[in-house]
Amino acid sequence: ADGASGRPVESEAQSMANLINRIEETIVQQLLYAVPSRKLPKTRLKRIAQSSLWDIVFQACWISVLCVSVLTFFTPKLAKLSDLNIGWLIKGLAFIPQWLAIGTTFGLGAYALFQALRFWSLFSIDGLTLKGGKLEATNHGSVLHKNIDEIIYCFERSDIRVVVIEDLDRFDTQDIFFRLREINFIIRQSPQIKRPVHFIYAIRDELFTLTDKTKFFDLIIPVIPVINSENSREKMFELLAKRKVNGQGLEVGLTQPMVENVCYYIDDMRLIKNIVNEFDMYASLLAHGGIQLNPNKLFAIVVIKNLHPAAFTALLKRSGVIYEVLTGYARWVADQAEAHDRLVGELDQLKAQKHQSVVSEVTHLRAVVWYEIVRQGGVGDANYIRLSNNTDISLGQFVEDSQFESFISSQRVVPAVHGYHRSAGLQVSVDQVFARCDYHARLAILQTDLDEVDAERQDLLKKISKLKTTPFREGARTVYGEQIAQKLKGHGVVSYFMRRGLFDTDYADYLGYFYEGSITQIDKNVILALSSGETLDVATQLNHPDRVVSKLDLDGLDEGRGLVAGLLAALAEDQFGLGRRLRSSSDDGAIEQAETKLALVLKTAHGHRDRFAEAIELILPNPECRAVVQAIREVDPNLIFQLLKSDRFNTPEARQALVIAILSNLTVEQAETLPDRQKHLMQAVNEISDITPLIPLLEQQSDAWAWLRQQPAQFNQVSEHVAPDDLRKLVEWECLSFSLPMLKLLWARFSEGAGGSDTVSLDRLQGLVLAGFAEKFDQEPAEFAGALLKQEGLLPETADSLTELLRKVDPDEYLMTELVERTICKLPDLSVLPVSIWASLLEGDRAVPRVDAVWTVFDEIRCALNNDRESNAEHGEALSESEALAMEVAFVAYIALHVAELASSLWTGGHHQALELQSFIVGHERIENQTLQTLLSGQVLDESVVLLANLPDQRWSLFAGSDFVAYSESIQQAFSDRAPNLLGRYISHRWSEARDSLDLSGLPISIAYSLTRSNTVSVQDAITVWTGIPFDAYDTQTGSAVELASVCRRANQNGTCFAQAYLPVILQVIVDGTLSHADRIEMLIQALEVGCEWTDAQPVLGILGEDYLALTEKRRAHLPPSLEDQRLVTALARRDFVGRFRVEDKRIVVYCKRSSRA
Repeated sequence: ADGASGRPVESEAQSMANLINRIEETIVQQLLYAVPSRKLPKTRLKRIAQSSLWDIVFQACWISVLCVSVLTFFTPKLAKLSDLNIGWLIKGLAFIPQWLAIGTTFGLGAYALFQALRFWSLFSIDGLTLKGGKLEATNHGSVLHKNIDEIIYCFERSDIRVVVIEDLDRFDTQDIFFRLREINFIIRQSPQIKRPVHFIYAIRDELFTLTDKTKFFDLIIPVIPVINSENSREKMFELLAKRKVNGQGLEVGLTQPMVENVCYYIDDMRLIKNIVNEFDMYASLLAHGGIQLNPNKLFAIVVIKNLHPAAFTALLKRSGVIYEVLTGYARWVADQAEAHDRLVGELDQLKAQKHQSVVSEVTHLRAVVWYEIVRQGGVGDANYIRLSNNTDISLGQFVEDSQFESFISSQRVVPAVHGYHRSAGLQVSVDQVFARCDYHARLAILQTDLDEVDAERQDLLKKISKLKTTPFREGARTVYGEQIAQKLKGHGVVSYFMRRGLFDTDYADYLGYFYEGSITQIDKNVILALSSGETLDVATQLNHPDRVVSKLDLDGLDEGRGLVAGLLAALAEDQFGLGRRLRSSSDDGAIEQAETKLALVLKTAHGHRDRFAEAIELILPNPECRAVVQAIREVDPNLIFQLLKSDRFNTPEARQALVIAILSNLTVEQAETLPDRQKHLMQAVNEISDITPLIPLLEQQSDAWAWLRQQPAQFNQVSEHVAPDDLRKLVEWECLSFSLPMLKLLWARFSEGAGGSDTVSLDRLQGLVLAGFAEKFDQEPAEFAGALLKQEGLLPETADSLTELLRKVDPDEYLMTELVERTICKLPDLSVLPVSIWASLLEGDRAVPRVDAVWTVFDEIRCALNNDRESNAEHGEALSESEALAMEVAFVAYIALHVAELASSLWTGGHHQALELQSFIVGHERIENQTLQTLLSGQVLDESVVLLANLPDQRWSLFAGSDFVAYSESIQQAFSDRAPNLLGRYISHRWSEARDSLDLSGLPISIAYSLTRSNTVSVQDAITVWTGIPFDAYDTQTGSAVELASVCRRANQNGTCFAQAYLPVILQVIVDGTLSHADRIEMLIQALEVGCEWTDAQPVLGILGEDYLALTEKRRAHLPPSLEDQRLVTALARRDFVGRFRVEDKRIVVYCKRSSRA
């Protein structure tokens, strides 16, 4: 165990020692190689030194000169060599002076000796090999210590004063620094090196502790970083701006927030420069030849390559964590969709259980629990259950919430029988009962709201559909983002790029050159643009649209980007055209993928209706039009109606082309099943003006044109230039709308020479004798009438045409009323017309003859009032309450309008309903008394008519003074009961007939008041009538005192008087405040005539004024000279209450007669 545990330690120590040795060797090599080799001739670490051309020339020259100098000494010997022809050499050597040759030989010989000794000094003996053995000088120190003499020699032979050591801190070891410090100390102490040598270390602060740092280094200088994660963005943009690609800076096209987020991961200047260099190279090389790349995506590739080189290399090999994230999205989507599918299955199962459950309420389920308790308790006839708190509850109580909660809180219950014989069963565990009944599960099912389940199920299906159609880019931003963050821990910048849509499945497009092969460069640009989120023009040209579609992912087709005419046509053709027929049955995966792409493109069309409409407009003339129409109908038929509402198809020509394309490429069954609830397609068809191209298609009835004939179409905007034959065919097929413009078009095209105004009417159009018109009118009379009513002015209808029109539009009251108001012809027979418009006809005075109209309308009103169902059945219709009321109002107004004509002819002939009509008009409150006075003049109403129960109040005033109401005691009693205030008027108007049957002295004051005011009774009858009125009754009739004074005046004028017995009443009434001065004088005169005494008259004189007070005070009085005063004075004098009197111009002087008063 100890040995096993020690091996890793030894291995680690050995590895560290090897690392330090390699570092030391590198340091020695860098020190020696920093000095030219010519300055270190004695170093043992030899380098390859290439002599310069001048050195070689110099060496060759001095050796040659030395040889020539030596040869001058051997000239005599050379001359003796007869076998060689060297005369030329001897002659040349002869020209060299002896002194020069000797000097040159000695000088160059010394130089040669110097070079030989110098070369010999470069050799050193590290070992000696002898026969049978080997001697070797070994050195077991470190590399630095072993080569210390080389280091000292290097500094001795060079001018190095400063040694900068950096990058050693990345090895995280301090040993090498300690050895360098020793070398530094040796160098400074070496006698061979006279100058100071400084070692400068560039290391991280954390490599040494604070105390070790201050002890190890003589001087510590902090380094302020030029680049950090906070300011690296500015440096990045500065360097990018200095590079140009296609005349623009590299920073053009890069989003600043993206670069800023990336720079948070960068704090090294060298890394920034490397990113800029590589980005420059990628952008310059990959964009060559017109390839359009997204600069942000390319920048993301370069950043990942520099920040995570290992992961990037693995990605190039289609492995590694980044590749797993990209390729794992499809598996994740499948897992999520499967999980949602399971939830959908659970909801379906829950719905099935809900439908299959035998209990429909909570109380039913609790009854099941009751049954289980009774069954387990062994008491089949138990009617109570005893809870743990000794409470007995019945079944009715058990199902209630409060008691059932108590049952749940009990651990055990006992079923029991309460009656003549009490008994109890076994104890039953509540938990066992719930488990046996599966109560909680069944309760959850019972409380489940199916609407909520359906809504949740629909949401899950939408999520599944969205998951399957969500591309990686969108998924990375939303649902897949959490997975990316988990899988790319430690690769923050990669996660950032993915979640921002800057690094996704199209990364391969940014990794190398593009070579035209299966697709052209134009198609490649389209793929790159769509994959990067760019929206292209709808009319973008493609060389191979089918191949482009196959290489695009869902993200490239989302958000309206797939709405390119070529792409849409290719997708539709692949599914519903020739492409689908040519595919083999093994292409199931490709088929499903193509269907998904097509569904996604058409789904985005709702939010990009203008682009979709433009694409369809481009496709319409092409052969792919049929496949596109079929695709739209199969995937989303509502897009057809969106196209029809698009502004691009607002023009007549464009809309006509679209409608023809739709109907020519759909079958009858497909057209019938279109979900066109608002009739958008039919509306578009009907709005076509140029029908000439459509007539042959409608005649052939091929494809959906047969369906259009069956509907049928209702063209309402046909051009005025249409051929007459085409227009006749539309009428015959019943395909022409009964709109006003179309009716006017018929009249204009077929009424040539008819003259008159251009106003159309049923009478005029029937006169054109067009085939199919009558059938069309029978089917749509309301539409026809509505179109006629849109014209200005009156309609030129005859009585027959108007009658037919009114009968056809029945029961549309609005149309019938408008037709009546917009025509002027008289209608001779109301009975053939709908009853509901009789009121309008009466209001417009359109019914003739008037007497017949009155009896016809009254017969209908009578039926309505009497609720005569049989009569209503005869008429074929029954009036509602409001209609009957409206007819009554119109009927009454009609009678009032023609009352003079009706008065002379209505009652002639003895109509059997005359009594009922009289009762109706007398009892109708809207008929004024003046109208009745005229209408009933010369007639005598039957007593039953006058005695109707619900007569209007104002009718009694008419009866009281009209000759058509006779006198009878029953009518008198009716007046007494219903209008007692008019009874006097009624009697006074018929006084001659009523006097003999009345008790004059017993009449009430109200009748007395009315009789005497009418002046129809004689003075004596008036006195008789008022004599029977007691004083107390005067308070009940306003004006009665004044009327009594009036009777007194008449009596005074005629020389008659009241009975003596009525004198007290007169004296009491005379003081009434409502009487005038003249009224009191008349009453006092009557009292004096009746026999009033002075004592009774004296108080009355006192209230006549101050002038009369003198008479009561026995003084001479000066009274006004009026006739009433003269008559009073005369009456007083006649009774001998005053003396003589004298009438002057301005006064009456009355003298008192004292003796007589006494």
